[in-house]
Amino acid sequence: MNKNNEAFKKLTKCFNNAFHALLKDENKDNFFDYENHVYASLINTVKSLLCNNKYYNENLLIVSLNTYLINLSESNNIKNIDKNETNNLIDFIENTFYLYKSTHYIIIPLQESILSHSIKFDNYVFIKANKKYENITINTISRYLNVPKSLISDTLIHLKRSRNNTDEFLKTNLLIIKTDILGDYYDFYAHKFAQNAINILKLLTFCLKTNKVKKINNNYVNYNLIKKIRHIGILDDNKNKYSPLYDPKANYICNIDLDFIKKKKNQDCFRKFEKIFNSKKRNPLVFKFYNALFIYSKANEILDENKDYILATILYFIALESLITEDKNGKRLRLSVVLPIFLKYPVIKREEISEKINNLYKLRNDFVHAGKESYSIIEDIKLLKECTAKTIFKFLEFEESQTCIENTNSLGEWKNNIDKIYNNNKENNNIYLSENGEHK
Repeated sequence: MNKNNEAFKKLTKCFNNAFHALLKDENKDNFFDYENHVYASLINTVKSLLCNNKYYNENLLIVSLNTYLINLSESNNIKNIDKNETNNLIDFIENTFYLYKSTHYIIIPLQESILSHSIKFDNYVFIKANKKYENITINTISRYLNVPKSLISDTLIHLKRSRNNTDEFLKTNLLIIKTDILGDYYDFYAHKFAQNAINILKLLTFCLKTNKVKKINNNYVNYNLIKKIRHIGILDDNKNKYSPLYDPKANYICNIDLDFIKKKKNQDCFRKFEKIFNSKKRNPLVFKFYNALFIYSKANEILDENKDYILATILYFIALESLITEDKNGKRLRLSVVLPIFLKYPVIKREEISEKINNLYKLRNDFVHAGKESYSIIEDIKLLKECTAKTIFKFLEFEESQTCIENTNSLGEWKNNIDKIYNNNKENNNIYLSENGEHK
């Protein structure tokens, strides 16, 4: 940790204040209380510095900080806190995090998915469910995770009594993710991990052209007929305990053919997206793409379940604007010029695609700014969906060239890349020329 940055200097000052206050306090039990503003200031400063630690655990942070303070106050060798002592404190807390890190298995239902057989790679297991005999599914989970069958089956009996639609849980294909970074708020992060995984799988099937949408009675999935599973499972390796986590807003519909994940190159894509998007360390560019994937997935959900084309169109454009036009005027023209080039569409199709993007954005403006009822061609919305998906997928290509998860300036480099495409191609774009460069 940089001892010269302002955050570290602030921590050293707070640490020194707390150390001397503790020395003067006769009743040390009362010192460790949030009512004590000196102690509270130290806790909050340490949190702000360590919250992105891979193994962050708030309870461990407080316990280890208190232990270190007490030991320090009982030593006769320390008179004041300097930068080295502050660094020792940070090392002590982070070592405690690592010592007590816990491995979790997140068990995620992939409802309505297709899978010919179970697949395992790295920290991921895709389990094919046996719809007739749930014991076979339990045996499969037990074998892959190396845990007693009773641990899972006993919990599922409890689940059936207390949760809705639990009978369906073992009748659907499952994804199990092994992770050790959930930390204190594992219930919150686990649902995020689960939803992100499904969003990534859907994105990959679309971009890799492997998507075979599951059909029911020769029609696309009727979401109104599906009893949605709203919970996931968490297995704590240390505590040897299985827990159900319920979220009334969860949507684990994954109506795709998962056999595409058999291919190593597709596994690599999934792994990279999952590792980066589910990391606690997200620089501004990573967060932009993470947020864009969330918005894109919401647009798909609205389009699939409600057939709300205009709202889906608005959301697709929100995702694209966040990646392509931030802080720029002339968003419509910029998207129309950049997308056909950036996504490497054939030259003969670029003007046509540019025209469709331009017209869709005008419809979006009519609805948002004038309240006009708008109708758009379904095929054009499919193109917009494709452009949004491919733009998000471009993250992998950019990440590999920039290692942007570690590069704090990757957002600036991304924007410069987009600016270059726009400036080099706008004079060749008919829409741009027809409007004489006026940004509307």
